[in-house]
Amino acid sequence: MYELIINHNGIVQQPVVLDDIVWSTERKGQPGKLTFSVYNDGNLKVDEGDHVSFNDIFYGFIFKRNWNKDKIISITAYDQLRYLKNKDTYIYKNKTATELVKMIADDFNLNVGTLENTGYKIEKRVEDGETLFDIILNALDLTLQNKKKMFVLYDDYGKLTLKDIESMKVNLLIDEISGENFNFSSSIDGSTY
Repeated sequence: MYELIINHNGIVQQPVVLDDIVWSTERKGQPGKLTFSVYNDGNLKVDEGDHVSFNDIFYGFIFKRNWNKDKIISITAYDQLRYLKNKDTYIYKNKTATELVKMIADDFNLNVGTLENTGYKIEKRVEDGETLFDIILNALDLTLQNKKKMFVLYDDYGKLTLKDIESMKVNLLIDEISGENFNFSSSIDGSTY
């Protein structure tokens, strides 16, 4: 059973969902995305910026709506990592990637959860006109190069979270018997000229 909730100006709504709810996420550089279609019975109120939650795994905001004559609204929502696509300039010194994430979150009023200490102080860095994602990922790359530790930035149900990939391991094997289904794709088409 699933639970999809839309909060419109403090009014909590649980709409009739048609077809599939699709939640997608990537390991780095992209926000989590939730797409679904709902039937508008005339009582449903939905605007861009409304909060959407799904089964305690996704918490985000409506960014796009499409509707048709049959009163069906197709909705695209993103988690707060979407705001890391903003571009800015940061000049910093003697900061860990953890401190950088906290600084950016404070500057952009983003909610923060667990931020594990990356342990590597970046001596000096100038990031001019870069996306916030790139600024953070550059700091995480420098940490990986110097500490040989990989950290993952993700949105944990509405809170920016930074964890050492080693602390995320679970004692669970997923194979063709225990797994249900998945879809994986790979391409070199995106940035090829």
